[in-house]
Amino acid sequence: MNTKHYTKECRLQAARLVVEQGYTYAEVAQRLGPSAWSIRYWVDKYRKSGDLPSTGQTQATADELQQLRKENSRLRMENDILKKAAAYFAATSGNVTDEVIMEYIRLQEPGEPLDGGFNFRVSEGP
Repeated sequence: MNTKHYTKECRLQAARLVVEQGYTYAEVAQRLGPSAWSIRYWVDKYRKSGDLPSTGQTQATADELQQLRKENSRLRMENDILKKAAAYFAATSGNVTDEVIMEYIRLQEPGEPLDGGFNFRVSEGP
């Protein structure tokens, strides 16, 4: 059995032909080569991930949703870093300020882990 592997860009473009241009699954399958079932699967997959608008959703709304998800992910990561830095400074100095945390983060080399090699653990309660 010879299975073709399509890149994400190719799969997304095929799905966009269905969603944005109004082609049927069979038309796209005939023009591009993958099965209609594969294209239907890709459309569902990219709608769920936010790469394509959900049924009845505009492209602008889908783009905004995708941008907000990326921003949310970045903010969660920054929050985790600040929690680790606060735990580190609380353990070492007992007095943590925002300036101290920001200075710690600023002093890290690009690409260097922000924990400085330490294994931080943040407790959830008293």
